[in-house]
Amino acid sequence: MKLQSLFILPSLIAHISGQALFNETWRQPKKVLISSHFGGYSHAKPIFQIANVLKRRGYEVGFASFTPFLDMANPWGFERVSMGDSPLTMTELKEIAKKVTRNADRDDLLHVLAVMWQISYDESYNQLARIFAEEKPSLVMCDVFNFGCIDAAHDLDIPFTVQLPSLGALHSISDTITSSLDVGSAVMDSGIVSRFNRNFKRRLMYLWKNWRFARIANRERVKVGAQARKEFGFNNIDKGVMFVNSFFGIDKPKNLPPNVHLVGPLLSPEYPALTPELQAFLDSRQKVVYIAFGTVAQLERSTITKILTSVLQLLEDKVIDGAIWPLSASATEEFPEEIRVNNATIQVEQILKNQHEDIRILDFAPQFSILSHPSTVLFVSHGGLDSSNEALVTGTRVLNIPTFGDHFYNAANLQSAGVSIPMELTTFSVPEMMEKTRLLLEDKDGHFARNVHRMQLLAQINSKRIQYAADIAEQMIYAGKTDDPMKSIHQSPESRLAFWKRYDCDIYLILTAISVSLCYIFFKGIQTILSALNSSIQTTKIKTQ
Repeated sequence: MKLQSLFILPSLIAHISGQALFNETWRQPKKVLISSHFGGYSHAKPIFQIANVLKRRGYEVGFASFTPFLDMANPWGFERVSMGDSPLTMTELKEIAKKVTRNADRDDLLHVLAVMWQISYDESYNQLARIFAEEKPSLVMCDVFNFGCIDAAHDLDIPFTVQLPSLGALHSISDTITSSLDVGSAVMDSGIVSRFNRNFKRRLMYLWKNWRFARIANRERVKVGAQARKEFGFNNIDKGVMFVNSFFGIDKPKNLPPNVHLVGPLLSPEYPALTPELQAFLDSRQKVVYIAFGTVAQLERSTITKILTSVLQLLEDKVIDGAIWPLSASATEEFPEEIRVNNATIQVEQILKNQHEDIRILDFAPQFSILSHPSTVLFVSHGGLDSSNEALVTGTRVLNIPTFGDHFYNAANLQSAGVSIPMELTTFSVPEMMEKTRLLLEDKDGHFARNVHRMQLLAQINSKRIQYAADIAEQMIYAGKTDDPMKSIHQSPESRLAFWKRYDCDIYLILTAISVSLCYIFFKGIQTILSALNSSIQTTKIKTQ
């Protein structure tokens, strides 16, 4: 017993000393500013979650945005800082969302980012440069779509972080990862044609598009008085720290720059509970489908008609016994007047008024609580990362209909993980949706059940990294600003070098020149020797004759 005490005593002393050593007296009441706008609540929410931890640690947190978006911060209790009226009305924004959702380039994230730049950069930069100069924050947290926030923080030499929905977004903002959005990169087809398309054709296309847009972006910067970017690429995101709301398991493992941190899936400590009506609806059923397409996507009438027809037919065939679909008031305008199922005509107005006993149309849905209910067996989703993460954490199978941008990348990753089947927005049919729903729900060999359970465990284990994200943010507050850029704690020295130095292009050119010269000398030497031998042979022949 005494011997045991001798072993325990040093541990107790070390524990007490450790507590005294790490009493965190260095923490000071500094200010943190968040800024997000046209990405909507799904883009702002992960930043709010990390900032909320900083708030609990004693920091003053404010949210800067255009007036129509300030209410997004209400549930979090952050100080509201207005950037003035939005450069776009909600009607104009809705029209842009329609074009993006229905554009032929909707799977090109660089195109989506270019649209976001054009509609908000000037106002965002001017307003945020003014706000940052007045508020003097120690850290700025920007959404990936808020380019004005990123540039204003960079120009004023304020440490900043950027929130990314997935590693797929790096495809369009970094020259270190150039093929993430290619669906082939999610499934890693190793055929020679696929590898050529992924590693050469698409990479060269990306480099060309990025270089071309970088020139446009720099002209915009000069116009508003911002600093032009000298390095390759259009975005200054690489000058800060990137938080990615994802994890390896759903995102394919990649070599990442030191300023990229996987911190997802980020979950809120509390979620809105089910209303008594929804609770009763779900409790009385066993196979409910939940349908949601986020706050930005604007579906066409033909798409809505196919989804609604499929749901009604699946209800008729007893494949499912309920459906929940949250909709904004404006979204109902695209619904058809009637649907034909099994030669019967169903008036859609009755469905929208919740007069159909097995369908609930909602203005707002507590999504996480609905997905968590054991009766919710399928999630028909647009493939947004927040929705994908919630499906993984709750163990819900997904029928994905990606709409634009990184949704295609997310859908490919979910399919590769074995928890989802995708459909193409513009070409899917009612029979296809019904067949894929049956495949997911019947799951005859247990393939989906096994993978859903595996991914649910991975997602829940990785969901605890929000404290780590807050730790990185604190590092930026106290050590993110250095007199010498080469001393950055989150950027490698190589990333600060010019493109041709970073990738040793000059060395490769010299080595190539030396190799070519040696080959030329070797060739000329052989040629000279052969010529001499030939002359010697000719001379010998002449003497012999």
